[in-house]
Amino acid sequence: MHSLILTLVGSLPVALAASSKSFSVEVYHEKGAKHTLPAVSGTRLGVSTSSKVVETNDQGFWFANFTIGAAKEQSILIDTGSSDAIMNPGLYKPSAGSKNLHQNFRISYATTNPDGSGSESASGPKYQDLISLSGSNLSVSAQTLGSITSPQSPPTFPHDGLIGFGSEDGSALRASPWFHSLCNEGALDECRFGLAFGTQGTGMQYFGSVESSEFTGELTSAPITGEWELQGDIVLNGKVIESGADIITDSGTTVIFGPIDSVQSLFDAAGIQSVRSSIGLSFPSSSEQAKEASAASKVFNILEEPLAQTKDGDNCTISIHGSDEFGGAWLVGQAFFQGRYM
Repeated sequence: MHSLILTLVGSLPVALAASSKSFSVEVYHEKGAKHTLPAVSGTRLGVSTSSKVVETNDQGFWFANFTIGAAKEQSILIDTGSSDAIMNPGLYKPSAGSKNLHQNFRISYATTNPDGSGSESASGPKYQDLISLSGSNLSVSAQTLGSITSPQSPPTFPHDGLIGFGSEDGSALRASPWFHSLCNEGALDECRFGLAFGTQGTGMQYFGSVESSEFTGELTSAPITGEWELQGDIVLNGKVIESGADIITDSGTTVIFGPIDSVQSLFDAAGIQSVRSSIGLSFPSSSEQAKEASAASKVFNILEEPLAQTKDGDNCTISIHGSDEFGGAWLVGQAFFQGRYM
């Protein structure tokens, strides 16, 4: 992998975001409809409703419990950057209603390590079986899933497996993703989900509606180009460093990646000095405003705590890395998700 990792040295803990505002995006998919990405300016409140499930943070990844086949309480990584339900080797237990599809899959993942590095490839047989979200009534009785048989070790994912919330176009199983199946079967009042991830290792996931108790402020809508991709600006202290950047929001990545030249420009502008800086992303607030100048956009700063990936006294490594492995796009992970409802 050709990448640049920038480490800041000095008394500045990393071009920090001084703003207390938070960002919220509630993502949804409706077949045949235009996709938009609602965003919320406000503080995450942590209030729950009936259409929710508790999620936990481990090593920078977020997990929820599922029943998959005959195996209950499987701890599954929640990933908006992929599309499929995949189980680690030896953990898939077929239920009485399981169907072996007699087909194999092969899938590859990037950013598989807690520090954002690493890649994995895996393969195995495909099945259809029950996938049910624990603590909810959300269930698909014949969901296509993959059971990894190669490599046997180490496990491809932390905990028990991974479930993707991306598009069917991105499916290595060539099947409807679990969330899409819920929508197709009419299991949700509205075809929506929202993620509310805190900075202290706790979080919630909501299905079927906008959970207004999780945020303060008004919703702002921005057009997206795919699940879950959009265009926005990269902003330093209120000044646009890069406009019209392609941005992929990925809950299964712990850090933020940008093109090497773009990240270098960002840090050249920041100066790497003992000055508190505010780094953020700017999104047009509607499809109409997307055609206007970036001054019509709203800036959402990265919170201070997740912006610093590691700290050593007055020195730290920032959670924004440079890589040209993502087609010129910015891959925005947990450093941006935390403290927000998305």
